[in-house]
Amino acid sequence: MKHIKKTITLLGVVLVLFGCSKDDDAPVVVPIPQNIAPQIDNQEFSISESATEGTAIGTLVAADVNEDQLTYTITTNDNDLFAITDAGSLSLATGKTVNYDVAQTHSITVAVSDGTDTASATITINVTNIVDVYAAGYENKGGDDIATFWKNGEAISLTDGSNEAKANSVFVSGDDVYVAGYEVGNSGFEVATLWRNGETIKLTDGNSDARANAVYVSGNDVYVVGYRFISSRIFATLWKNQVQKDIGDIGSSANAVYVSGDDVYIVGYQYGESKSVATLWRNEEEIALTDGVNNAFANDVYISGTDVYIAGIETNLTNGIATLWKNGAATMLTDGNGKTATSVFVSGNDVYVVGSNNFWQNNVLDSLSQISAQFSSVYVFENDVYISGTLYSLTNQKYEASIWKNSEQTVLSGEGNITAVFVK
Repeated sequence: MKHIKKTITLLGVVLVLFGCSKDDDAPVVVPIPQNIAPQIDNQEFSISESATEGTAIGTLVAADVNEDQLTYTITTNDNDLFAITDAGSLSLATGKTVNYDVAQTHSITVAVSDGTDTASATITINVTNIVDVYAAGYENKGGDDIATFWKNGEAISLTDGSNEAKANSVFVSGDDVYVAGYEVGNSGFEVATLWRNGETIKLTDGNSDARANAVYVSGNDVYVVGYRFISSRIFATLWKNQVQKDIGDIGSSANAVYVSGDDVYIVGYQYGESKSVATLWRNEEEIALTDGVNNAFANDVYISGTDVYIAGIETNLTNGIATLWKNGAATMLTDGNGKTATSVFVSGNDVYVVGSNNFWQNNVLDSLSQISAQFSSVYVFENDVYISGTLYSLTNQKYEASIWKNSEQTVLSGEGNITAVFVK
């Protein structure tokens, strides 16, 4: 057996010697293939804020030189908002929503692996805004007026129609919808009321008449203004976070409120020696806009930078004159034809005012004023102009609650009125 092993060994040496030529300096080495990590770039996608859970956002793209099968995972998520499949399909996670008003963009980190090496990239998801149009007012369905607000044309009743009720103002903060108005109580008096997401919050006890005319939300603070009667005397009233405070003297009313920084602007009127005086309360300090010779009322206020715009009316001996005050200086928008200015909005360098059946842009009467509508509120959003009000329909022989977007009418209710509009 030992002889056989020696023979085999010797034969192997001979084969090696004869297998190598004189020109070969080393044995031939076959290289082992090297793995190259996949490549993935930062990518961007978009998703609508109206998207529901499971909505597909897009498919990620990566490259691999070795043509290996790639697997995707999210390594850093944003509040677990997003999900991804092994194949790289990105979607809105189960039970999740996105809100443009909360965050316009979301960033996550995604890793892609070929089974050996991994690469990562930042994925940005942009949230696109859906314009929501909110309106407040009332409907009439054959009985008492029903306080109502609308979202994108869909009516939501705030009262059941057993007592008269009207909504005068609407403000939206985040996901919360605030509506101010009144409802007649069981005692027969009007009760100043705030509705938050449809929940009724009574601001007064119903022992005397009171109305909430406007609402404004700043941060965590909710401001409501209006009036209440005390022993048959009317007082301008502020409810901040439901805490009541009279800001005017006897014979006053608050019609609108605007908060800018730490300053609270409230407008209305204060009865003077013999006439009502259009009045601004800045941080509760009373500032008269008129001299008391004629009756005057301030109906709305808007702050743009350091400028204070107020819409209202001042009467002459016979008729009312629609008036716009800018930093206290009055501009007469009409010549005494009995018109009033009920709402003002400033966008960029443009000032929009509505009232009665008139619509002014930069103090110039717009062609929409030719229709016989009653306009109550104006709001500008992304270059679109929204106006609320009511228009008598000759066909239905009723006043139709309506919104005009860039002069195009949309009827929200066959009988009623839109008193305020808010867009976000």
